[in-house]
Amino acid sequence: MPKKLEGKTAVITGGAEGIGLATAKLFAEEGAYVFITGRRQNELDEAVRAIGTNVAAHGTSCKTKQPGTSRKADRQCLARCFLR
Repeated sequence: MPKKLEGKTAVITGGAEGIGLATAKLFAEEGAYVFITGRRQNELDEAVRAIGTNVAAHGTSCKTKQPGTSRKADRQCLARCFLR
């Protein structure tokens, strides 16, 4: 039986803990390939191990004032990170 998100890709900011991690786990279980990002690489590495498959992580290394996706420069930096 196909999974609901088979063949889809999700980018989840704040995916190392809390709601972001829970969402990333659920999406991966449903077949999506999940990219997670956060500020602390160690926590991201732990989240990748917890999710298991269909996941990649990248720590926020953008040089803008507020890491995240609320500003255009932040979104562009995040996109560049995952396209590498």
